[in-house]
Amino acid sequence: EVDQSKNRLVFSERLVSEPNKVGEETTAIETLKVGEEFEADVMRVEPFGIFVKVIFKKLTLEGLVHISEVSWEKVSELSGMFKAKDKIKVVLINKGDGRLQFSVKRLTNDPWEKIEERYPKDKEIEGEVVRIANYGALVRLDLGVEGLIHISKLTNGVTLKEKQKVNVYIESVDVAKRKISLGLVETDKK
Repeated sequence: EVDQSKNRLVFSERLVSEPNKVGEETTAIETLKVGEEFEADVMRVEPFGIFVKVIFKKLTLEGLVHISEVSWEKVSELSGMFKAKDKIKVVLINKGDGRLQFSVKRLTNDPWEKIEERYPKDKEIEGEVVRIANYGALVRLDLGVEGLIHISKLTNGVTLKEKQKVNVYIESVDVAKRKISLGLVETDKK
């Protein structure tokens, strides 16, 4: 592979030493269908994702579950969640350039489907503060669903701490950007 824009050359010793096996794998990958589910073995865990192997037509094929495809919730550390030799279920999401990309999270429904029905404007709900940032407080409403109480609403002596339960209401939902604006029931609704 030659990529002049990145000043990069990629060589493959396997194409010379195991041309038949590489050919079989290429043919097998072509017959795979996006959306197929597999039982996978974790080979190694890296900060950016999990390398897995699956068996397809008696061939061992390797691929990656990117960190963004592990869970609908934000994941920052994979080493505590997975280790080599773990068995996990995955679904194939891409097979471009002969590289297999899998997902774990897509085996479950996207929590943002029909989000506006579950969280209509002005609905009150209890959530848990998951992070305090300089722009406000992030509150988990459900698995994979967080909303923001903007810093401008955290005035008049209101201080929140991580893991604190809070009563909030839905100000707005932006489905395209996957953002929910929240207000505090205690101070704003008064």
